[in-house]
Formats: sequence, C-alpha cells, structure tokens
Amino acid sequence: MIFREATIQDIQQIQVVRNAVKENVLSNPALVPDKDVEEYITRRGKGWVCVIDDVVVGFSIVDLVDHNIWALFVDPDYEAKGIGKQLHDLMLNWYFNQTDEAVWLSTSPGTRAETFYRKQGWMEAGVYGKGEISFEMTKIGWDSSKELKGLIDYVQSSLYFCNEAFNEIWHITQTPESKDEYDIVSGKPFGFYGIALQYCFIMEYTKLMEEKGNGGTEHVASLYRLNKTAHTLLGDSFKAKYSDNKSILKQIQSSILFKRLKDLRNKKFGHADSHEINNPFKIEGFKGDEILEMRSQIQKMLTVLNNITSVIQNASFGLHDDNRTANFIRFHAKYKAYYLKNFLKAREDGYGLN
Repeated sequence: MIFREATIQDIQQIQVVRNAVKENVLSNPALVPDKDVEEYITRRGKGWVCVIDDVVVGFSIVDLVDHNIWALFVDPDYEAKGIGKQLHDLMLNWYFNQTDEAVWLSTSPGTRAETFYRKQGWMEAGVYGKGEISFEMTKIGWDSSKELKGLIDYVQSSLYFCNEAFNEIWHITQTPESKDEYDIVSGKPFGFYGIALQYCFIMEYTKLMEEKGNGGTEHVASLYRLNKTAHTLLGDSFKAKYSDNKSILKQIQSSILFKRLKDLRNKKFGHADSHEINNPFKIEGFKGDEILEMRSQIQKMLTVLNNITSVIQNASFGLHDDNRTANFIRFHAKYKAYYLKNFLKAREDGYGLN
C-alpha cells in the first residue's frame, strides 16, 4: 500500500475509482472530465493516491482556490482498510501548511461519508446545493483533531505496557502450585524481575490516571486528558460518553488500590531519593485481592479508551494475556526436579547447574 502525490498519469485510474463508488454517485460521468481532474491536481490544488499492486484504489484532491475538498473516494473493494483516513490526513496536513483559511466540503446526508467526516472532526456548517450537508474544518479544529489522535496513541501505548506488566505479575503470583514452582519464582531472576514489573505497572497506571486541577496539564497518556479533549472536539455528540468515562475514572480514583499505587509512585519510584524509605526491594508485593482489583481496573480503563476510539476511529482496542511466563515456571520446576533426581546422568550429559 503506497501513498503518494497524484500525477497526470493517474487520471484514468482516478476516474475508474470515482465511477466505482456506491455513495455520492455521479449521475453523469461526463460531468467530471479528465481536464477538470488535471486542473485541480496541477493548478488549483493538489491530489494524492493510494496504490496497491500498481493500481489506484483511492484518491483525494483539495482545491486551494475555493478552499474546498474537491474529492475523496476509495474503491468499494478496498474500504475499511484505513485508506480514506490516510488520504484525508495527507490532504489536510498539506492544505493547512499552505493557508490558514478554513476548508469546506459537502456530502449527502445519511451516508458513510457523513459519518466519516464527523469522526475526523469536521463541523456541520449548514446545507449546500440540493440538500447536501456542508462541513467546515478550521486550522484550529484540525490541530485539535490531530492532538486527539495523538493522545489516543499515547494512551494505547501506556495501557498496553500497564497490561503487559500486570500479566507478568499475575503469572508470577498465580501460577505456582507446588513447592518447586514457588522456589522458581522466589529466587533469581524473578526477585528482581518482580520489582521491575511493579515499577512498570505503577508508573503506567499512574500516568493513565493522572488528573490535575487548577489549570494544570495531565500527562499525555492520561485518560482524563483524553476524555476532556474528545469532549472539547466532539461537543454534545460525545456528552453522554464523556459523563460515563468520568464516572468510571472517579470510581477507580476512589479505590484503596489507587491510593496505594499513587503513594508508591510518589514515595518509592517517582521520587525515591526524597523519601526516607527508598529501597524498592522493601516494597510489599501485591496481595490476591489487590491483583484481582488490578485486573478489574485495567478493564475499566480499556472501556474508557474504547468509548472514545469507537467514536473517533470506529474501532476498539484489545488487550491480551500472554502465558509464556507461566509455561516457563512450570517447565523449569519440572526440569529442576528431574535434574536433581538424575543428577549424575545429567552432569555426564552436560546439563550441569551453575
């Protein structure tokens, strides 16, 4: 999948895509002749294409003269692959690098195109022509939209690492069922590994849950910041989910676990050198009820994120459980037991323990 600027040589394939669409269909293809396409991509503005196997499957064109999105279409066989969004972003990034003037477009109501533009942050600006919806994007609006998408990426990354650390903590604490397995996780390297996991989990957790009042700015990975930014950009259309998200976050924030983790971050990890008890190895490990609460809160954070991505990106983010550490613990417990039982033969075969 290659995205690049459109050239005159692409016009024939651009016309194929334009006439293949199932929404905003041209009543007469002759209404948009090749010379018009050439005019818009060479003199009035610029165009971009998405190419797969040397075939144009989508294109976008913006007009700097009338400050208008002249076209954005994707071949129906290649929809729902992120092509339209990429073409849209390339086009608007270029446009607002040329001018601060707002840009407008129109599309038929009740179409996928209408839904797409609303999710990209376009604001309805009235009626155009024969009942089409007119949309407008300002430079400030586009910058805000890009900020929101960037915040989503930060939150996704932080939640991913938070969940990965939790999964490892879960397997280290929940896997052992025998003395041999307990012995494995009680010694090296798991002792230090456990501290590193605590550090990763606590730091990512507190970033996600950071809330600052009195005009302060939260961390870029803060779910509070993401929720507020989405509400600012989307307005009343996001009001209900904004309130739901605030309720979920306040529920997490009022928990005993939240208070303990924030205190550990402030006194042990984030500012250890300013606290009288600054040895991370003295931190008490997480207990069973706390671990179950950690799992529940991660799922609640995921709900908040997906309440936003479902509106902005028409997508949801998932978390997975990797059980390789659990298998490692079980395997090495059996290996150690077998080795000790067959010590002499194992030494002869070169499987000595150092």
